Amino acid sequence: MTCPLSRSTAPANIHSWRTATNVAGQAVVPVLVAAREKVLDREKFAGARSFDLDSFEAEPERDAAAAVA
Repeated sequence: MTCPLSRSTAPANIHSWRTATNVAGQAVVPVLVAAREKVLDREKFAGARSFDLDSFEAEPERDAAAAVA
């Protein structure tokens, strides 16, 4: 017997949505725990901003020179 959502029978986008749901859930849990434990800085959390990933440029690693040496 095969699971109706096994990798061989389910469309690929179902797995993508499941992964996205898991990632979002794992991002929410620490926020909820921090809020419940009264360690969440609500001002910083409320003031958090997002940025456009398409225009994002990664900063060079600070220890890049040390890694080469």
